[in-house]
Amino acid sequence: MEQMLLSEIKETQTKRLLRFFRKGGNLTSFEAYLKFGITQLGRCISDLENEGHTFNRPRVQLKNGKVVCRYSLRKV
Repeated sequence: MEQMLLSEIKETQTKRLLRFFRKGGNLTSFEAYLKFGITQLGRCISDLENEGHTFNRPRVQLKNGKVVCRYSLRKV
């Protein structure tokens, strides 16, 4: 069985994430982990921004009082 390179895994995660955002999805870092297995959402967002995509990052307060960013693709 061939081993995937780390860059191939990251690219796959980033592409899956972009498809999700293009369908109108939004999520927090924890939700990205649960849904896609992404542990570094900020890095994926940064990679997508480097490709020219822009994101909304409103801060939302969770039921437990913690404040997190909920990322979504900005409509241009």
